[in-house]
Amino acid sequence: MKNCFDARGICLGGLFSAVAVLFQSAPVYLAGAGLMLSPFSTLPIALLSFMSPPLGLAAYAASAFILFMISTQEAVIFMLATGLLGLALGGLHKKGFILCEGASAVALFAGVVIMTYLVGIPSFGSLTAKFTVFAGLLFILAFSIVYSWVWQFILRVIIRLLRLKNNSDH
Repeated sequence: MKNCFDARGICLGGLFSAVAVLFQSAPVYLAGAGLMLSPFSTLPIALLSFMSPPLGLAAYAASAFILFMISTQEAVIFMLATGLLGLALGGLHKKGFILCEGASAVALFAGVVIMTYLVGIPSFGSLTAKFTVFAGLLFILAFSIVYSWVWQFILRVIIRLLRLKNNSDH
C-alpha cells in the first residue's frame, strides 16, 4: 500500500473500524455474550496497523469516535486496552517478537492501570479491588504479558494464513 489514504485504504479503514466498533460495543447490546466478543476488537486494528501503521491509527481514532457515541465506557476501554494493544501489535509486528511483545505488554499495562486506577473503570471487575495496589499492579503486569503474547501468536497465525491464501491465488 503505497499511499495508505487512497480509495482502497479508506475502504479498508472504514470496514475494519466498523468491525472493531461492532466487537467493542457488543457488551452494550448482548450483555454476557458481548463480554466474550469485545476482546476481538483488537484484531481489526492490529491487522490494519500491520498493513499500514498510519491507516491503523486513523481506524483507531475513527473507532474511538464512533464508540463515544455508543458508550463512553466502551470507548475508554477501547482507547486504553483493546485498541491500544492492536495498534502496538500491528505497528511493531515487523520489528521482531521481543520488541513487539515488550511494547505491546507495556502499552496494555499502562492502559489498564490508567483505566483502573485513574479513570475508575474496574478492568477485572472487583478482583483488583481485593488486592493492595502493589499486588494489583503485579497482577495487571502478569496479565498484560500473557494476554499480549496470546494476541501476538493469534496475529502471526492470521497473517501467515492470509499470506498462504494470497500466494495460492496467483
